[in-house]
Amino acid sequence: MKKNFLKLFIIVMIFMGVFFALKERSERHLLASLVEIEISTINQWRINGGLTKAMNRGSVGVEVRLLQYFLANVEDNDFSHNLITGYYGEETSRAVYKWQEENDLTPTGMVDSKTRKKINEVYYSNLCPSSSGEYSSKKLAPIGKDIGLPKDYVPKDLVDITDRVKTIRHMCLTKEAAMSLEEMFEDAKEEGIVLAVTSGFRRNELQDIIHRSYIELRGNKAKDFSARPGHSEHQLGTAVDLTGESVSFRPVPISFGNTPEKKWLKKNAHKYGFVLSYPKDKKEITGYIYEPWHWRFVGKEHAEKMKNSNLTSIEYLRDLEKRSVDKKIEEEKKTEEDKKAGEDEEKEESFFTWGRVLGIIGHYVNENIE
Repeated sequence: MKKNFLKLFIIVMIFMGVFFALKERSERHLLASLVEIEISTINQWRINGGLTKAMNRGSVGVEVRLLQYFLANVEDNDFSHNLITGYYGEETSRAVYKWQEENDLTPTGMVDSKTRKKINEVYYSNLCPSSSGEYSSKKLAPIGKDIGLPKDYVPKDLVDITDRVKTIRHMCLTKEAAMSLEEMFEDAKEEGIVLAVTSGFRRNELQDIIHRSYIELRGNKAKDFSARPGHSEHQLGTAVDLTGESVSFRPVPISFGNTPEKKWLKKNAHKYGFVLSYPKDKKEITGYIYEPWHWRFVGKEHAEKMKNSNLTSIEYLRDLEKRSVDKKIEEEKKTEEDKKAGEDEEKEESFFTWGRVLGIIGHYVNENIE
């Protein structure tokens, strides 16, 4: 009886383990599908070279969907994502008319050549936007759950990396990070390691979509692996999610941690300035679970020091920031001390000068009296 009960217990535990593993996998695939809508749309836009056809009421097809996707993501436009159907109806026409008015185009509600050109320019500029120049570089800024970025932060010198390295969609990185990534990919390929990028620079708005999708699927557990908008390293333009040939270039598979690609990166990535942001068993420090695909560019000097220190990136960068602040305070203190010392010297020199003047006057007076 006890043996039968033990067997039954083992069978139930195995079943539950498999069930929850499949459930988590299913949820991850569902989220990947949701995010893939964004990815595939961007990729389709790139493949098409943007919108290429004139459109009006009654038009149907992929280009209508691309147009509707654009309208749904335009600020101050009430065109809903639920209206992305591929059919150009009354709602689409109204949204196009409104957008034309706001962009100094002849408002017709139809997509002509001028409207098409303007939409393509706006869409691409938003995928790889220009920096306002308002903020200094955040390349070495510690980013975590309690440390974020300005909502409108966009790094300087973003470049399209789609034609420079293997990617699964249109994406950008800062110029410095892109150059190092290209070098790393080429050297890895020479050793039989084929890498690809699944995610690069990510606007605050897209991070918000992804984070909310995870929260809906996983509840508070999502906070262990998904950053709130404004707290993602992807907004820096220096972080990449990587995949490889051995996993068929699937995005963010947890199995990537056991691949030849990951082993190569662990051994070599620091030589090109990249570090693993969220190592295994460091959740208490980083705030996030192990992500073997997420690598951040910090430059060769700091990547080398970080590897030798055995610190996580956020520990190292916090310490670097603190030392930088302490050094600045010390420099300001020394400047103030030097200024005060200079003022004291001036006072002493002034006192000495007046003493000499008074002495000369006294001597002159004495000689005249005599």
